Amino acid sequence: TYTEALENVAPATPMRRPSMKA
Repeated sequence: TYTEALENVAPATPMRRPSMKA
């Protein structure tokens, strides 16, 4: 799912998507 992809990318690019990690 889209959300799953974001969660998968969060650890890969935490600095690029800090909002998603929060």
